[in-house]
Amino acid sequence: AVHTAIPLHLADVASSAYSPLQGWCIYLCNLAPSMDEVGLYKLVSPFGAISSVKCMTNPDSTCKGIAFVNMPQYEEAALAIKALNGTTVGGNVIQVEFKKSSLKKEKSTDCDSALIPLL
Repeated sequence: AVHTAIPLHLADVASSAYSPLQGWCIYLCNLAPSMDEVGLYKLVSPFGAISSVKCMTNPDSTCKGIAFVNMPQYEEAALAIKALNGTTVGGNVIQVEFKKSSLKKEKSTDCDSALIPLL
């Protein structure tokens, strides 16, 4: 499995990964079609508090393989990335990293759009 280096300092993380409202945005990909927001929450919540989760879905409500999770604390988000990146979930080896900015702005890749807040 390919592991990406987790930035040790906040200055090394793209500013696009942080939102004052939501916290640090984690991007997950290669998720199984059966993944949903509840499963996503259960996957990431052992590493810390979560402010929101969003699983991108197809018209038939199956997961497109992409999801975003927002965590208020940088250290907890970095720990979740380090622990989950390259692991097998639902039969798929997933990739987990801090959200990066995209030249192509689409709702499906924007961590702040259509997120489901957790109260």
